[in-house]
Formats: sequence, structure tokens, C-alpha cells
Amino acid sequence: MFMKKNILFLLSFFSAFNLSGQLNIGSQPHSFNKNNQLKLQNDISKIYILPKLNNEKLKAEAEKNDKKDKPWQFGKNINVDIDLKKHALVDSLSDGKLYRLMIISEDALTINLKFSKFKIPDKATLYIYNADKSDILGGFTSSNMQKSGTFATSLIKGDKIILEYFEPNEAEISGELAIGRVTHGFRGVGEYGKGFGNSGDCNMNVACDTINWGNEIKSVCMLVSGGSGFCSASLINNTQEDGTPYILTANHCYEDPSDLVFMFNWQSVTCENPAVSPSHDDLSGAVLRARDYESDFCLFEMNDIPPYTYKVYYAGWNNEDAPSTSSVCIHHPSADIKKISYDDNASVTDYYLGSSSDNQSHWKVIWDRNTTTEGGSSGSPLFDQNHKIIGQLHGGYASCSNLDEPDWFGKFSYSWATGETPETRLKDWLDPLNLNVTEFDGYDPNLPLEDNDAQVLKINAPENYYFGENSFTPSVKIRNRGNQNLTSVNVSYQIDNKEINTKIWNGNLSTGEIIDISFDEITLSFAKHDIKVWTDKPNGLPDGYVFNDTLQTDFYVYDVVFFDDFENANIWELSGEFQIGSPENLGGEKGFPDPETAFSGNSVLGTDLSGLGQHPGDYENEISWDKEYAISPMIDCRNYENCLLNFKRQLGIDKYKFDKADIEILSDTGDWQTVWKNTNTVISDIDWTNQTIDISGFADGRKILIRFSVGPTDHADQYCGWNIDDFMIAGNEISDPDIREADVFVYPNPSTGYFYIDFLNLKSITFADVLVSDLSGKIVFQKHFSENEIKLINNSSFRKNLIKINLKENNSGIFIVNIKTNDMNYTSKIILFSEKK
Repeated sequence: MFMKKNILFLLSFFSAFNLSGQLNIGSQPHSFNKNNQLKLQNDISKIYILPKLNNEKLKAEAEKNDKKDKPWQFGKNINVDIDLKKHALVDSLSDGKLYRLMIISEDALTINLKFSKFKIPDKATLYIYNADKSDILGGFTSSNMQKSGTFATSLIKGDKIILEYFEPNEAEISGELAIGRVTHGFRGVGEYGKGFGNSGDCNMNVACDTINWGNEIKSVCMLVSGGSGFCSASLINNTQEDGTPYILTANHCYEDPSDLVFMFNWQSVTCENPAVSPSHDDLSGAVLRARDYESDFCLFEMNDIPPYTYKVYYAGWNNEDAPSTSSVCIHHPSADIKKISYDDNASVTDYYLGSSSDNQSHWKVIWDRNTTTEGGSSGSPLFDQNHKIIGQLHGGYASCSNLDEPDWFGKFSYSWATGETPETRLKDWLDPLNLNVTEFDGYDPNLPLEDNDAQVLKINAPENYYFGENSFTPSVKIRNRGNQNLTSVNVSYQIDNKEINTKIWNGNLSTGEIIDISFDEITLSFAKHDIKVWTDKPNGLPDGYVFNDTLQTDFYVYDVVFFDDFENANIWELSGEFQIGSPENLGGEKGFPDPETAFSGNSVLGTDLSGLGQHPGDYENEISWDKEYAISPMIDCRNYENCLLNFKRQLGIDKYKFDKADIEILSDTGDWQTVWKNTNTVISDIDWTNQTIDISGFADGRKILIRFSVGPTDHADQYCGWNIDDFMIAGNEISDPDIREADVFVYPNPSTGYFYIDFLNLKSITFADVLVSDLSGKIVFQKHFSENEIKLINNSSFRKNLIKINLKENNSGIFIVNIKTNDMNYTSKIILFSEKK
């Protein structure tokens, strides 16, 4: 909570001011223009005073927890709910309205914000600045909006900030700006008497070695994690060399990606510490691509490509599991400006801290040349003698007072392909061309090679998948990589090697600038497609560097085979605490609770939505190996290929070695097959996320069931479990299918005592004799089903065309199911096991 005082405060403004590097349009706030006739002149604002905090107490608490395997805490997060428009002082100008609001957090060294709502119309601007105008963020515009609807700012020096929002009269929408969190900085960046941060005297500024490591230095940034902590990270190249802004850091630095702020170029220009804090260039927001616990890696993709003016570098990498002959680490220790450390000896394969679960997962190094790392260095890259990343800092004991102690870096080689899914490994993201190379050079996006060079940077549309929609507008991102301004270029695309579509673009792009170019909407068949995009004749002349002119990729336009948004009658088989209903934001004993609302509509499929168990909203302790599950209705994919499972999820689950969550598929092969499971990284989704799984190997040409499960679980740490919405099976219809159609399908198998027989060709069946026996030949079930009895069962709201067999009174074992109809005989095995009490 915070105190609100509807009072006016006179600010003393200096004439000099400095615009921050966070991605913005520059310029200056409207109130700085003395020609604007503002209420009580241009220096009056309402004030929101936050509760007073004790910096020394906060520092003492933070110092107790200073470790390299945690973000270095510099601030205290304060949750608020401030509607900027509602509470600000408003001035009506000739061309729009100006909203101004002051926030004070007494004695704060810095203040940074998270907007819980960030919606700005075109031509509107937001600035944030401190009392003496020495630190200014903005102007932020509609281009800063994120898909999450949130926005995080960089740090502003001082304990008083002013937010100034201008909305033009012609705005098509009304802006929405709500602040959900204020971070009170109590140590670190603002402590200029200590040399900008708290790092030890032995740390060496990167400017001492720019001759050897200048490119790699440009790749490293400081990461603001969760609003209140610092880590280090690096931009990393991919084999497509398309400037995709991937950021490699430590898994323990992970927080909500939409909150992240990336601070580039905060470093001294000389080997000595500067007299005043250097400027830096910032970006806000990202999406998670992959992470894993064992090697402690995390890969983000920033929402924005760093502008040309940032002069960044995308570091190269080496995924071989071979020790370096020497190593270098570039990092931000203890919220300080960028430093460099050296190990002049070979790196050594080891456990993390000598005791992690896999002795192949880390590199151990001991620093030389009187250098070290500290808290805040977490996530920083380890470069080998060839200037390639081979790991990121997990933790260790090294410091200026412990120069002979080791540090451990999660191996890049371990992170590369050890994970079983793209979400738990690096190779899918950093080698999109499947070159299968062991090392790859860095990439300098700022180095024009020729006078005329138009690069195809990215295919915006088509996206990878389209479900139920087959019309879209092709769009590409073009960058001027040449020395000369780009005034014209031919941009072409071709789908499936058919008609070539060309657009002649005319405009004016300076070196490094990027533009999106769109074509007319097209409609395609529901199938797998290929698109190729290329440029030629920049400025009417031959392209001087043809190797970045072309991108090519596959994409899929899918039919929807089955869809359930859980808004109608339940057609799922549910056990344990699985329910279908409205989420109630329960649970979250660990991690985040159930969502407040469904992704669409009102209802979801989830674990303990209504508070059934001893841990309301969370799954229970000690769920047995029998699991708790939700089984889909039968889904007919017999006429489809390239099948995918797609759904929205908000999942909370502990590491796999403690608690298990699985997605399985059952087809007419007769056995449940796992298509997804959690890993040894805690999953705690903060919001609805999309999940897509390729199930073509199990589903194409078959009828299938999908099963979501939880269990077994251990005796501690409950999470919210599954929340699932908009469940979908998609595929491409086979125009002339040659499909084996089984007459019956027996499931689930194994079973806890009952199973179903699904007749796939009911129209031709007039009766069914079912006989079940054990392996000794003893009959345990026998019954004749007439055509009318089978059709009567077909009226069930739970399944269609079903006979249900109940063998719960029998012991566990293997049983033989014999089915005889008027036109076929069928035999199957069923495994039965007793339910544990």
C-alpha cells in the first residue's frame, strides 16, 4: 500500500538534462517548453508518497543473501495500483491533454517501475524523469507496447520521479497507463561514492582490454530481473545470422520475461573508473525460449532488436564438450560497470560446487591476473581462447578476498542438446538452419560490408502455424546493411516454388535502420508450405553482399480436427482432483496460483479448481504412481497427417525428480506414449502460454486419446498443477487416404479396472459377444450385446459407440479380450492393476 497526498509540490528544475538510452523517440517532455501555458506554470505535480523504507536495514538483509546463484538484489519491490490518468494533474493544451504525476520514495537511490497496463495510442508520448531533470526516460510511444500489455522501465536516479503523459486530441483510442509496482533502489547503481557499484577493487574495467575482446564486450549486458535484482547476460548469434536478439543468462536469474530490462554499454571508456556514471542503452521486455535446471541456462528473446546506435555484437559459441585452454568472463559484478576476468589455465569438467547431480554439466575455473567475479555476475558468458561462448556463470566462491577459490559455469555443450524438448535446450534456437556445426562465429550487425546491401532480417508472416485460418498477409523485415542510405529495393517472395510476387519499396533508410514491408493478403490450402523471401537491386544497383539477401522456411496451415474450450457438457474422463469449471485464482503455495480467468470463455480443465483437497487450488502430496488424470474423448485423426496438439496452459509443477506432470497419447498401438513431461526445472507459468506438440508419429491416420496427468508427487512443495484451455488437435487432411481402419479400439490400457470398447464401424455391426479371460483361461466376464444395446450406449454424453467393461473385482494381471461381431473377430490383451488406497 502507499499513502496518497493530494497536495502540490514545487520542484527546482535545472536547465540541463540527459535523455536515457531506453528505446524511445527522444525529444523532450511538453512541460519543458515554456511556451506551453500549464497550471501553476510547468513545475507543479500531484505527489504520491510511498511508505518510508530503511535503506541500511534493507542493505544488511540483502548482503546476508549475496550469492552468485541468486540475482544481486538492489531494490525493494512495492506493489501499488496507480491509474496515471485518474490521479495525475491534467492540462488541456491546444493539441491534446497533458497528465503529470510525481512519485516519491524517500531516500531511494533509484526508482524503476512496472506498468501493469501499458496501452498508448499513436502520437501519444510518455516521459519519466527525476526532479533535477538529470535523468530522463522516453519518450515512450505505441511502439513500446508489448503483447503482455505490461512494460518495465530502466532505473532513474533519485527518490523523486515525474511521469508526464501527452495524449493528442486525434487519438483513435484512449490510453491506459497503470503502475503495478515501484522498486525502491537501496544500493548499487546510485551509490556513486563507491564507484557506481559495490564490486571489489580487484575487478578490472573492460576498457583495459578492448583490443583483444572489444566485440565480446559489446555483447554483454546487465539484466534487471524481477524489478529488484541484477544479473549479467549476453547477446548470442544463431546460424541464420539474422539478428534475432537472443539473450543467454542463468536459469536462476529467470523472472517474468515481460519485466526484464537489458542495460547495454554501461562501462568505462578508459581503464580507470570514471568520475561520473557512464550512460547506457536499454531495452525492455522479452519472451522465454528455453531454460533448464541442470546446467542453469536460460535463453530469452528480446522483444526489440537493438538499434544500430547501440553498436551491439552477437557473440559466437562452441558446443563441443572440450575444455578451453584459457577463458575470459565479461560481467557486471555487484551492480557495477562492466568488468573482465581471466583464467589462463584449462577449464575443468566438474559438478556444480562439486556436488550437483551430473558431473558433466559444468566448467570449473580459477581466476588469474588478480581478477574475479561477484554477485551480479550471474549469467555472464565464459569465452574460450577462440572468443566463443562455452558457458554461463552459475555460482562459486571467488571474490577479491578469495582469489584462489573456483567458479562454476553451466556448460554450453550440456545445454545445447541434453534437454528433450526445444524448451529445455539451445540447439533449436541457435541452429535454426540445422547446420549441425560445433562452433559458430559472432555477428556484428553494425559493420556495413558494401555501399548497397539490403538484408532480409526476418519473415514476420507467415508464422510457423495457422489453425483453421488459411488467409494471411505476408510481411518481411528489411534492414539497410549498406553504407549508403537505402531509397529503393525489390522485395520478392515465392510460396511452394510457384508464382513470384515482387514489391518495389521506395523510401529512405539510413544505415542500420529496419522497416517492415507487407504484401497483399493471400489464401492457401490447408497443408505444409514453403516460403522464400529475397531482396535485390538496392538503390537500383547490384547488392554488394548477397549472403544476407534470402530467408526460407516451412510453415503449416492446419485444419482443426478437434477443439474443446470446455464451455459445454463435459466429455472428458476425470480422476483425482481434475475438474472442469471456472478458475478461482486458488493455490500458489509455491509459484503462481491458478489463473483468475479462463484464456477464453469461462471454463478450463484444471487441477483442483475449486479447492477440493488439503491444499486448495494446488495438487496434493504423495499422489501415487497411479497418477491423477484427465483423458480426452476419442479423437478421429484417420484422415489427417502432420497432426499437432495445441492448447493454452498455465502450469505449476515442481522439478521432475520431485513431482511429475505428463502428456500422453494412446492410439491403436495399445500403449500410452509420453509426448511431453516436465523436466528438472520448476515450471510456474505467470500467465497463459501457448504449447504446441508434434504428435504426428502417434496420431496420423489413427484414432487417439490424450491424457494429462499429475503424479507421482513427493511429500512437500505443492504447485497449482494443470490449467488448460482451448484444447485443439490440428492436422492436414489426406486427399486420398490409404488408412488402416481398425474395427474396434480397446482403451485405456493399462486399466485400473474398467475399459471401453469403441466400435469404429457401428453401422455394419448388428451384435457383439464379449468374453474376457485370464491367462489360465478362466472366464471373468461374458456378455452378448444386441445392436440396440450398443446403440443405446451411443446415447451416452460421455462417449460414443461404447461398451464399458468393469473388472474392478478381479485381481491385477493380464487378461484376454475376445470380441465377436456379425462380420469380424477381434482379440486384444488388457493389463489390469488395482487402485492403491
